[in-house]
Parts: sequence; structure tokens; C-alpha cells
Amino acid sequence: MLEPTSGLAGPVAPGERIVTLDVLRAFALLGILVMNMPGFYASFWDPRPPHERWPGGADRAAWWAMDTFFSGKFNSLFAFLFGVGFAIQLERLMARAAHPVGIYLRRLVTLLAFGVAHGVLLWVGDILHAYAILGILLVLLRGSSDRVLLAIVVFGLLTPAIFATYQLFTYTPANEQADRGVFGHLNRLVVDAHTRGAYLDVVRSNIAQFRTIYSDIRGYLFFPSLFLTILLGYLFGRRRYLQDASAHLPFWRRLMATCLIVGLSAALTFSIAVPYLEPFKPSVLGVIVTAAYSLQRPALMLFYAAVIVLLVHSDRWGSRLRLLAPMGRMPLTNYLLQSLICTTIFNAYAFGFFNRVGPAAGLLLAVVIYCVQLVWSRWWFTRYEFGPMEWLWRALTYGGAPAMGQAVVKTPGPESA
Repeated sequence: MLEPTSGLAGPVAPGERIVTLDVLRAFALLGILVMNMPGFYASFWDPRPPHERWPGGADRAAWWAMDTFFSGKFNSLFAFLFGVGFAIQLERLMARAAHPVGIYLRRLVTLLAFGVAHGVLLWVGDILHAYAILGILLVLLRGSSDRVLLAIVVFGLLTPAIFATYQLFTYTPANEQADRGVFGHLNRLVVDAHTRGAYLDVVRSNIAQFRTIYSDIRGYLFFPSLFLTILLGYLFGRRRYLQDASAHLPFWRRLMATCLIVGLSAALTFSIAVPYLEPFKPSVLGVIVTAAYSLQRPALMLFYAAVIVLLVHSDRWGSRLRLLAPMGRMPLTNYLLQSLICTTIFNAYAFGFFNRVGPAAGLLLAVVIYCVQLVWSRWWFTRYEFGPMEWLWRALTYGGAPAMGQAVVKTPGPESA
């Protein structure tokens, strides 16, 4: 047995990549862009429900489709893959490095810095800082049994509905008045910054939003829901369901069928009931909607993952879907690039289309941007081994800059690069 040595620690070589994971990451980036787009072209804090803000038929249909098939599923898929990646990276570091946990913590601290910079300097809807914080918790739980991890998953699944029930009995008219005041103030601040302000005005509005979100306990309610999908990914990675996917195809087929039934039922319940909710008014229907949303996120996420895994391993679709892999090889770069492109399109300091686009046009724009990124990613990897932000992340994690080199064009199988 080889002893781990710090000299062997380093970034994953192209030949070690699992292409199924890259395809899944690329797929997740599409859904993330679709669901982030409304936060780029309009204010998070507008208290009006979507059907009042965008009453047109095309916009209402686009919003319904986003709510039913996209909302929550793709940031969950990204979080799931983060957990799978943790299991894979930890296994490799344990074999190669004298201090694997220290290296991984340095990786997380670097990701936290990227996330905070992204959220403050570019777009407040950043998710990277949450991954980094929850990744530290995952490090602490890495040795826990499957039973303990599944218990935490169930807790994360129930937390939103428990809090919604709690609000039924504790939310007062004074709370409503205070919340309406906060939302109104931040909505005016964001709209002014994005429609008339300079770049520094947008930065100040991002800081104000972060401060408001994390000064209220409700700002942390997303963390249990996100963490449960990270834990699911870690469990799948620990059992090698993705690393050895071809040996587990019957499992993926059963998972696909089960999660479709559960996830679609919950998603339809959520999307049909949401228009009947009144903002700032806790209700029994609100508890049901919250529970349905909490359930459909991981269920449909696992359904999507199972479909992609099975297609990647099929003779008919495998070679076609592997064309997406270059985009998934640099998920950090492409995630940040989406924010850069969209803030340039919508903010007043650039093209100024904020509050001038609705869900239908935003959905179309997301598909166009995604297709451009696909082409650009393939071009990039004909010349380089790493995406630019992935290269920087590795350099800061391992204390040395990996050679960018020129990528060798290969036709990989689903479980190799």
C-alpha cells in the first residue's frame, strides 16, 4: 500500500475526469442561468407576485414552466454534484496528501472568497459562499454513518415546513408592516441602482442586500435545504454511484421512476397553488406549498440526474451528450461568466435593460447565452487544460500554478475523460 505524500497532492488531471459529472454540471448550469435570470433583469424585493408583475400570456406560461421544472432543481443539482465531488476529492487526497483535510479546507476558503467577491462586486444572488460554508460542515461530518447523514437530510427536508408552521402562530401585523417596509426600501434601492446608478451604486446595493439577508434568521433557512442535497451527493459519491455508474444502471432506473412520480406531483402542487398565496400572509396553504417545494427540489433533481446518467451511458445519446462536457469542465468560470454577461446586459452602467424584460424573453435569452457558452467552452479546451477560474482556484489551493498547456483532443467514455 502506498503511503500518502504531500508531493503527490495536486489538481485532478484531465485523464482522471469523470465525464458523466461534467455533463451533469453543464446541464445544471443551464437551469441555474434560467432561474437566475429574473434576478438579473428585475428586483428580488418587488413584493408583487409574478402574475401581477408580468400579466402577459407568454410571460405567465414561461414563469409557470420555470416554477414547475426549474425552480430549486438546478441549484440542488449543483449542490448534489458538489457533494459528489467532495467524496471523490477526499478519496484522492487521502491517497496522495499528508494533510488532505487541510488542503480541502484551503480549497473551501478560496471558494468562499470567490463567492463573497462575486456577490458584492457583481451580483448579489451568489451561491458559492453558501457551498463553501456548508462544505466546511461537510468536512466535519465526513466520517458519519449513512444513517446519521440521512437523518440530517430528513431534517433539512422538514425545516422549511416547520418554520412556515411556526410563522402561522407567531407572525403578527407588526411583523408584516416591518417586512413590507424592508422590502419596499430594498426594492427602491435596487431599482434605482440598476436603472440609474453607476457601478459603485450597484455594489452598495449588493452590500445592503447581503446585510439585510444575513441579519434575519430567515436568511439562513435556505441552508438546510441546500445542505441536504450536498449530503445526498456525498452519500452517492461515497457509494460510487457516479464514479462507477455503468455498474449501477438498474439503481439509476429505479431512482428515475420513483423520483419522477414524487417530484412531479409535488412540483405541480407547488406551481398550481402559488398564485393563491398572498404575500406576507402566512397560511395553511402556505405551509402545504412550502412542504411541496421542499420535497420537489431533491426529488426532481435526482430524476434529472438519473435521466442524464442513463442517457450518457446509452449507445444512442451518449456521444451527443458528451458534447456538453467541456462546459461542465469549467463550472466556476461559466457560472461567473453568466453573471458578468447578464449584469452587462441589464445594469445601467452598461446596456441598461433592467426592468425592460419579462420571463418569456428572459428564458429565451438564457438559452442563447448558454449556447454561446457551450461553443466557447469547446473552443477553450482545444487550447487549454483548465478553465481560467479553475486554474486560479487550483493555484490558490495547492500553492502552485498548474500548467495551462494545450488540451489533447480525445473522445472520452462516460467514466473517463
